[in-house]
Amino acid sequence: MFKKGELNEEEFLLLIKELNLICDFSVIDLESKKLIKEDWYSETYPLVRLTRMYPFIDENIQRIPVKQRIKFLKNFLNEAVEVENYEEAARLRDIINSENLY
Repeated sequence: MFKKGELNEEEFLLLIKELNLICDFSVIDLESKKLIKEDWYSETYPLVRLTRMYPFIDENIQRIPVKQRIKFLKNFLNEAVEVENYEEAARLRDIINSENLY
């Protein structure tokens, strides 16, 4: 049914549902941008692993569960303040405030 390589969104979501996959979210910090990384795994089928990455932009941040989202946003807010990137810090603060994540 599925083969190693790329899956379309429908196939990806079907596998997650059918195999009851669990997700670990992380953020990859590249020099020019940040990426959200999803690592999906199964406790029942240890050989099944799926990975998906997408840009760390406002629309995609909503995919991260709230507890992890708070952690990521606060870390990035602190980093932005440390390097005096006040525009980014304000943007992150506004996201946190708009969702009442403090």
